Amino acid sequence: MYHYTDGNIPPWAGKLIRLLYLAHAEGELPIASAVERINTTIERAQKQRIVLCSKKSGWAAKLQPEPA
Repeated sequence: MYHYTDGNIPPWAGKLIRLLYLAHAEGELPIASAVERINTTIERAQKQRIVLCSKKSGWAAKLQPEPA
C-alpha cells in the first residue's frame, strides 16, 4: 500500500494520490492512462527551462531544453 509520509500536503491530496495509485495498481485502464500522461508531462517539464526575455510589449517566455 502506498503511504505518503510528508505531512505538508492537504488531506484531500493524499487521498487523491492513494486513489490514483490503487486504481493504477489494479489495472484500471482510464486511470493508468491518466497516470502515464501525468508522468510524461512531469518528465518533459523537468527536462526544460523557461527563459524570459524583455520586449517593448512586455515579457515573452520560451521553453528551452535543459543543458546536458
